[in-house]
Amino acid sequence: MLGWGFLPWGLGPFGSIVALTIDSVIARDTRTVRVTFSTAPLAQVVTQTGDALNPATWTIVRTDTGQVFTVLQIERVSSTVYDIRTLEDFGEYRINHTISSLTLRSAGGVLLSPPYTRTFAGVAASVQAATTPQDTTDTKSVNGVFEVLPGGDYAQQLNDDVVRKVIMRRLSVNPGAFFHLPNFGLGVKVKSPLPTTDLVKLKKEIERQVLNDPSVLQAEVRLSLDASGTLLISVKAKTRLGFIDLTVPSPLTTG
Repeated sequence: MLGWGFLPWGLGPFGSIVALTIDSVIARDTRTVRVTFSTAPLAQVVTQTGDALNPATWTIVRTDTGQVFTVLQIERVSSTVYDIRTLEDFGEYRINHTISSLTLRSAGGVLLSPPYTRTFAGVAASVQAATTPQDTTDTKSVNGVFEVLPGGDYAQQLNDDVVRKVIMRRLSVNPGAFFHLPNFGLGVKVKSPLPTTDLVKLKKEIERQVLNDPSVLQAEVRLSLDASGTLLISVKAKTRLGFIDLTVPSPLTTG
């Protein structure tokens, strides 16, 4: 006979704890899978173990080949719905994929209840091309702190604002800073000496980083010197939803 820790009292209608389960999983396009939970998961810090926003929390595998997908980013749609974006394309609609997590926790700190794995079908590339691009959203933060609206909800950034933020992050973080993304990051340092002979190499590396973003279709990088001899990095990119034109606000000093 079950005691107080589980049904019918502990996790049922009369209990104070609502079990965290994965209710549904569906591919929205060839690189995005939407996950819906029974209750809000932990979603605070992208580096926190068991956090829904942490790419390391998730494992996505193509069942027919065993291919493991690189999880790039998790976007909050609502308190119980999250979109998980991958670097690689899923297989077509006839191919099954599995998404799993052994560390995910609820907002109250309770581990995900089984089943830990869910299966979803891929999406044909031709279907994706024929659909209208969906909004890309991310939680807005200032200096690493989430911005909260007067009503209590988290402020959101949309579409190319998110891509712009990711590009800035790609240029500033050190290579290897995210263990699950070994090719992410360039490590541009603020006002650090840079030999003029390294400019061509730097330009190519910046273009490579920008083009590695799944939302970027084309990219052009320009390096220029201002009156003080400070190197400015300008990036123009065509994305799936529009265009981005930015100048990195943390320039380098040529040496």
